[in-house]
Amino acid sequence: MRVSDKTRRGLRGRVEMGKSGGGKSCGYDFVKQFSPNGERVRGDPKINDYEAS
Repeated sequence: MRVSDKTRRGLRGRVEMGKSGGGKSCGYDFVKQFSPNGERVRGDPKINDYEAS
């Protein structure tokens, strides 16, 4: 399996979990959050009402 195939598979998995697949999407902000053990949780989108309209 090529690296490009692995990259696409990983991005698809993130999107299926509701996370960001990369880049900034119009209408969304990304919230900085931390897990209970103090690790940063990445890629959680939050709707920006102003941009979404």
